[in-house]
Amino acid sequence: LLLSLFRNALLTAERKLEVEYIFWTDAARIELSNRHYESAKNYAVQSLKMKPDQPAALKILGRANYLLGDFASSTQAYRQFLDQSPSDLDAAKAYAAALSYAEPPALAVKDFSGWMATAGISGPREPLEIELAGLSLVSGNAGRATILISQAESASEEWAPLALGRLGWWSYRAGDYAQAQDLLARALQRMPGRGDLQVELGWTLIEQQNLESALERFN
Repeated sequence: LLLSLFRNALLTAERKLEVEYIFWTDAARIELSNRHYESAKNYAVQSLKMKPDQPAALKILGRANYLLGDFASSTQAYRQFLDQSPSDLDAAKAYAAALSYAEPPALAVKDFSGWMATAGISGPREPLEIELAGLSLVSGNAGRATILISQAESASEEWAPLALGRLGWWSYRAGDYAQAQDLLARALQRMPGRGDLQVELGWTLIEQQNLESALERFN
């Protein structure tokens, strides 16, 4: 009887250990939502020690490291996540953004285009082409962005105004504030309720010393 009880207790403990990573992932998610980024990172790391390569913890770790300014670690986490979930567009955008801060511009373009070439992506590729064009803008090559802007201006599909807005922000990152203002304003004409675009336009106007108009965008 004692041996049977011991075996049952041991099996229960083993099962608890098998699922304990879920607790740490949930804790990391809560800390991230509460803007406790260091704790979120630590909890995600603990979860990954127990169950390596789990997508949920990798995505949290990528975001937490990005917000902590550790862009190299952020790119690593997002790349591991995307190797399992290549069609997650939000993660792909975050990966591109992290690369833009972590690496020299030309290398960031090479790494993102290399991932696109090998990933088994399902669904539309336009959002990924937009990110690649944005990284190229930062590297000084406006060719891809010019083509996409021209296509977006005449397209009625959902991706078109999103492309204008996203490339507007990438233009800001590249230091072309006039183009950034133009694209963000045109995107807002087609998507007037997008608060994120209003904020991005506000930052662009600040760079152009148009402080009064910029403040209106943050209200």
